[in-house]
Amino acid sequence: MSISPRAPQRACSAIRIVVVDDEDTFRIALAENLRDDGHPVEECRDPLAVGRLEDADVVVTDYEMDTMTGLAFADLVHAARPGIEVVLVTAHYSQDLAAALAERPFVRLHHKPVDYDALHDQVHGGAAFRP
Repeated sequence: MSISPRAPQRACSAIRIVVVDDEDTFRIALAENLRDDGHPVEECRDPLAVGRLEDADVVVTDYEMDTMTGLAFADLVHAARPGIEVVLVTAHYSQDLAAALAERPFVRLHHKPVDYDALHDQVHGGAAFRP
């Protein structure tokens, strides 16, 4: 899956974002688009290698990754930083995933194929509702 780079569409606040995905093409393109909009962005290929999240406002992660699912990673993020929002990107929606998300109000779902502008709005919505 990929998203295509686009011209910056709006000036943004400095919401700090961590993008975690083992698919290089998607991770790099998403991070580039977010940086073009003025966000400080860190990228990580492996959720187990993500460093400290003290400076992050939002985490964007894929659901399907080699070392763990994005949902398991979201649980780890929430345990470390309960106020952080996680945007989970997936093409694998199911009733089981819907039930799991219902128990995790800190996770926002974004379906593939990725609409960058909608994902960008979710990133901003997540940061706006942080305590």
